[in-house]
Amino acid sequence: MTESICLKLDELQAFKSAGDGQREFLSRVRDAAPTRELAIQKSIANRVLAFPADLQRDLDNGGSAIGIEPLPGRTWSVVLAHAGGRPRRLSYPDGSIVALDYDYVVKAFLFCYFAVSDKRHCPTVATSLLGLVSGIPNGPIPFQDVLWACAWHSDQSLAHSVMSDIVDFIVLHEAGHIYLDAHGADFLQMVVVDPARAVGGVEAVFGPGSVVTEFSVGTQGRSLWQQVTRPGHEPSLILPGTDVSERREYGPDVFALLTRFVLDSQGIPDGRLALQVTPARMLFWNLLFVFEAVVEESMNVGIANQYMLEMSRREAGRERSHPHAHSRVSVLHFHISELLRRLAVADANATMAVCSGVHDSLWSDRFWTGVALASNACEKRADNTMFEQWVPVFDSMDARMGSVHTELRPNLKCLVVKSYGELCGLVAAVTLGTVPPDRFSAFELAIGERIIQGLAGDTHFGEHLAPLTRAITDLPKTGG
Repeated sequence: MTESICLKLDELQAFKSAGDGQREFLSRVRDAAPTRELAIQKSIANRVLAFPADLQRDLDNGGSAIGIEPLPGRTWSVVLAHAGGRPRRLSYPDGSIVALDYDYVVKAFLFCYFAVSDKRHCPTVATSLLGLVSGIPNGPIPFQDVLWACAWHSDQSLAHSVMSDIVDFIVLHEAGHIYLDAHGADFLQMVVVDPARAVGGVEAVFGPGSVVTEFSVGTQGRSLWQQVTRPGHEPSLILPGTDVSERREYGPDVFALLTRFVLDSQGIPDGRLALQVTPARMLFWNLLFVFEAVVEESMNVGIANQYMLEMSRREAGRERSHPHAHSRVSVLHFHISELLRRLAVADANATMAVCSGVHDSLWSDRFWTGVALASNACEKRADNTMFEQWVPVFDSMDARMGSVHTELRPNLKCLVVKSYGELCGLVAAVTLGTVPPDRFSAFELAIGERIIQGLAGDTHFGEHLAPLTRAITDLPKTGG
């Protein structure tokens, strides 16, 4: 039987064709062994295997209504992979493969799920997960498959909703790269301006009657962009010519937004449907970009105040592999507002106000100060007494669950035990039949209260995690 559904990056690079990669992945899905981790992999695989056909069909029917052409005829498929910590797209003579990095997807799902759950202990778990991701940005976190099972035991409906939105956005973003290679990004309401030309004034750059204003995101009026309104044109964001390469990522983000709307509408764009799903979807997507920011910054410059980091990046003109996550969220916010306007949605302003509240919560200085403190808690060395008390507990759990984390820093082992170790133990007990499934909720409630109280009095983790935990607790819960 197959030991892992996931393809390795060197295997993907060795395939002669996209068809070879897809056939190998399908074979592994079919022959997967009945283990918990492979059950998780299969659940993700089942979500994405029909994606190319469904997307092609619905774009053929309704894509033209929002400026999206049919996808190119060459083959593309989606596989799960161990791809170095990030999703990837690989090109072959007969088409493309979108490789979802398994650990990236699972960690993103877990953070988003616990962040939007209304159970009292979940903000603490979400906070701890961000701290762990900052310490382990490109690999699995301890017991992530058990945490996945915990999410599905706790609230299967919410878990399914979160997983669907997170996986779908990642896949559609990568499909957007395939689309841009074939058709470009005419749907992207963004104009590139050479700063040297701007000295001639607005009308010299954009033509008579053009007006440039600030595009402010959220209710706090924080602006990262300027926008231009030209006679006979849709409003557009202005991208400095020094950052023109960033269109390669903004385009796929907006492609994911627009095509998700076409899929929701089953090829028949419906403004009422956009109104219904927009707030929940923007909550999940904002959370996904928070996760993305922590991953990228932990690999590069380190956790910082988001607004100041974005401003300094633009002033320096420094090119990154991806635009900053905060900037990408702002571009999505603009295009959602424009989509609702073009569809003449009656309550668009109220819908965007909800989206603005989510943005303000997740990209505020308060929130990212909490992220920095959580990251510091994972880096700051604890005293030996703490290590002596909690590291043996982690090692015992690790041995019982068949994992080996001998190289994990003691600090991270302590955080795992104190923040979600008991939840993992509960899932293991349910799996073994020690705790009947119908008593899961009562045990989870009791364990959750112990986690909250245990961390509240902890001088090492508690004071660092508390600000972020409060921020996640106060997050507008528009998901589900």
